Amino acid sequence: MPRRDEDETTLEGRPRFWNAGRILLVIVFAIGFVLGAFVTNKYIDQSAITVQQADSNSLIAENQRLDQRGDVLHSCLVRYGISPDSCS
Repeated sequence: MPRRDEDETTLEGRPRFWNAGRILLVIVFAIGFVLGAFVTNKYIDQSAITVQQADSNSLIAENQRLDQRGDVLHSCLVRYGISPDSCS
């Protein structure tokens, strides 16, 4: 039966790079990566998209309101014969 020391060294006498601990670490890392990607895609991105849509909708509504107000003020200036260029 070979000794454990012989299993963990190469022919040159150096320790083997892929021992059981490193293989287990790579497997755990891969499982964690896949689970993290799934959770991010399924839950975190969805909540972020919802928040961004709400912000975007409020900004669009504010922009439309400001555009309408600007149009009203511009038409008021034109109606009273004031050049809009003189208001800056």
